[in-house]
Amino acid sequence: MPDFRDYAVRVPKPGKEIAEATRILGNLLRDVMKRNADANNFRVFGPDETASNRLDALFEVTSKVTMEPIKPPTNIFQKTAA
Repeated sequence: MPDFRDYAVRVPKPGKEIAEATRILGNLLRDVMKRNADANNFRVFGPDETASNRLDALFEVTSKVTMEPIKPPTNIFQKTAA
């Protein structure tokens, strides 16, 4: 597990920094998934709003998985479960 403090937003003065909490969370979750890739023991489960909830950094290391066949046109991050 990465140290959560590495993802802290530096705020030298109140109201001076612009950051999105969920985008930073997406970076943390991406790194958790990357570190656990060999063990394959970490999965993010959620509805189809992963990108709109700013967690899209996850798609740098994983894809959406579905149990149903994928019919084009489809989302570029999607794959069928093996």
